[in-house]
Amino acid sequence: MTDDPQKRIIRIKVPVIIDEERFRRIAARRTSRSPRKTPPLHVTPRTLLTGLCRCGYCRSAMHIVTGKGGRYRYLKCNRRHTISGSICSSPNLPYERFEKLILRHVAEHVLTESRLQIILEDCRVHADLLSRTQRSERQQFADLKASIERKLKNLYKLVEEEKVRIDDSLRARITTWQDELTDITVKLDSVKVPVALPKDLVNRIDIKSFRSAVLAVLDEPGSDSAKAFMHLVVQEIRIYADEASVSGPNLGVLEAALTHQRSTASQVPSFMCNWRRVSQPR
Repeated sequence: MTDDPQKRIIRIKVPVIIDEERFRRIAARRTSRSPRKTPPLHVTPRTLLTGLCRCGYCRSAMHIVTGKGGRYRYLKCNRRHTISGSICSSPNLPYERFEKLILRHVAEHVLTESRLQIILEDCRVHADLLSRTQRSERQQFADLKASIERKLKNLYKLVEEEKVRIDDSLRARITTWQDELTDITVKLDSVKVPVALPKDLVNRIDIKSFRSAVLAVLDEPGSDSAKAFMHLVVQEIRIYADEASVSGPNLGVLEAALTHQRSTASQVPSFMCNWRRVSQPR
């Protein structure tokens, strides 16, 4: 038996399962979907509106609960669900009916040719201004996130050392901070420094074709394409008892349009919160 380690190695040829070019494409896609770059709910949302809905009264996130053995789904304020049914006045909302309302709202007030033209032109006009202001906005979000994380860390340490007991009041405060942390994290990850946009940008995009393609996608709200589009162009849905407001980034619409035009979406800034409409009362 030889003492040379290299001579003791038995080499076996393994057939190639996937070519190198495809491996690199998949690796790049996996990296782009990493939670470190994009909030997880914005990568693979469970429903069309997952992660977008917030209570208009207490600003807590709203999530889906079921009734009648899972036959019905409702949007419910997270604080009402986890703390107390009387802590917030927001009602439960039938999810399927609300989803249809939001889809109709987006189609009628955002995805019109005239509105799309205004949004895309606004992106071009304000690109230079955004490049100067986004950095300071990101720093503000980063400082606020660090402050909330510090508060939670200190509180958890006191609880672990049994110097503080968690009662209903403290539990409510923790929930509020956690909601704020989630909200700030999403906003922080959404702020990107824009690049210069060409002057003839709007003319390069076939708005009519883009609109038709998006409406076709939204006809199947359960599809991954529909979820991806909604989470690109809608940033928040604020829900009240008899109305809801929807806000979203102009540059999200631009990114979707450029993706439709087979452009490189990663070269385009992703978020700019300018368009805002109010849906019709339920």
